[in-house]
This record gives sequence, structure tokens and C-alpha cells, in this order.
Amino acid sequence: MRQKLKTMGLLWVALGLAVAGPLAAEEAEPPSPQSFLLRHYYRFDHAHGFDEQEVFVFRDGLAIETIRDSLNGVGGMLFLRSQSLPESFDRLTEALAEHKVGQQVGNCRSNWIPRPEESFTWFGRGKRQNTIVAGTRFAVPCSREVDDLIYEMAIFIFNVDIGDSQVVVLRP
Repeated sequence: MRQKLKTMGLLWVALGLAVAGPLAAEEAEPPSPQSFLLRHYYRFDHAHGFDEQEVFVFRDGLAIETIRDSLNGVGGMLFLRSQSLPESFDRLTEALAEHKVGQQVGNCRSNWIPRPEESFTWFGRGKRQNTIVAGTRFAVPCSREVDDLIYEMAIFIFNVDIGDSQVVVLRP
């Protein structure tokens, strides 16, 4: 299931980048899984529909965000392209290194995740990656180190569009 979501996410990012192509430099390299630093994903189903967010953070601080929602049968999608602020991106990369993101285990309840489940996938060098899943559906609280790491990642994702940001596509 997670592999399917990951593949679907990569397809959405590729679609978003294809739409944003004219905004990118002429000789831009197509993204690969090694281009990404971090992926954040959640889907929250509720009585009247759902909302879903996926953010891909590239190694140069570029972030592509897709937001999908459906309320009472009316759906919409938003693509955002942002360049994170250098100080914000530096803080994220320092937190990832300091908290040894590649060695952390999730599947826990975090103080910083208000939804049943959110996932953060870190992409290391080569083919290394680690996914930390946290949310209210888990009974076991996260360790202090994991909770601190989730805080830094969540703050970055929440503020990702504060930098140079543009709405690429808004579809009903």
C-alpha cells in the first residue's frame, strides 16, 4: 500500500513539474528519487469527504506541494511550487542530521501530528530512505528524539510556502 502511494506521489510530482515546466530553467534535469530530500504525505477522510496533502522537498530547497480535497462531492486540486527560505532549509537539514533521521523508527503518537496518520520519508544518498509514520491512531508515544525530529519536519512543511511561492494550477 505504501509503495503504491509512493509511486502515485511520484507521478503527481512529475505531473506538477510538467505543468510547471515553463517556470523552470531551460536545461533543468528531470527529477529522480535521488533528487528528493523529504516527502510528507497525509490523507484525512472525514464524514463529508477527504483532504490530502503531499509535499516533495528537493535537495536545493525547491518544494512541490499538491493539495487535493473533496467536500460533499465537490473536489479540487492545487499545485504549489515554492523555493524555501535558506535559513528554513538549513534548519531542516541540520535537524535531519542531528536526529539521525535514517535510523529513526516511527509508528508512534506525536504531540505535533493532529491527524490519525502522517508520513515523512527521508531520501538519503544512493537508494537509502526511511519513512517515519506518526499520528493519533498509534497508542505508543514517540521517543523524544523522534518527536523533536517530527516537530522540525512539520514546521518546515507548514511554512514551506513562505518563501518564493507560486500557485501553478488550481483545478475544480
